[in-house]
Amino acid sequence: NDWGVNLYRANRMDEAAEKLVYAVDVDPGFSGAHLNLGLVRTSLQEFEMAAEAFEKALEINPGQTDIALNSAITYLMVGRYSESLDRLKDLQAKGAKSSELDFWLGYAYLAMGNNAAAQENFEKSIYSNSTNYMALDGLGCCYALNGQHPEAIDKFTQCLAFNRDYALGHLHLARSLEAVGR
Repeated sequence: NDWGVNLYRANRMDEAAEKLVYAVDVDPGFSGAHLNLGLVRTSLQEFEMAAEAFEKALEINPGQTDIALNSAITYLMVGRYSESLDRLKDLQAKGAKSSELDFWLGYAYLAMGNNAAAQENFEKSIYSNSTNYMALDGLGCCYALNGQHPEAIDKFTQCLAFNRDYALGHLHLARSLEAVGR
């Protein structure tokens, strides 16, 4: 496991995955190896395999909030929106609170078509962390979906003030500007 983690930190993901698969084979009851394998698989954009690793880690260690959150995020990446939302709401029900959790709840609600709940969670995320550019972008999307393009433009502009390189923010801003004829 340590060898795989060191390779992960060195951004040598393929090698890290190989070592972590070995670590899981040697000690299948060690949740940390499954968690680390999930993180490596996520970095490699192998989201289904990451979800499997996180699920195994949760079977072994069901109380780990970070494992559950990573699992929910990978579910979003593979289109398992309902499962992701259920896992995120479960974390919230168990008392987990963070700007990151609020952001991912917003993302999951947006993916499920519940714009009002998405907006509420993006706003909570921004309230906790006003520099969360992705939550600002998400909130801008909520406004745009409601036809509130001036408000959307404001949020997309704020998003880009925190991260000028955020490509989705540029795309969303351009679409809202186009919608209002600018």
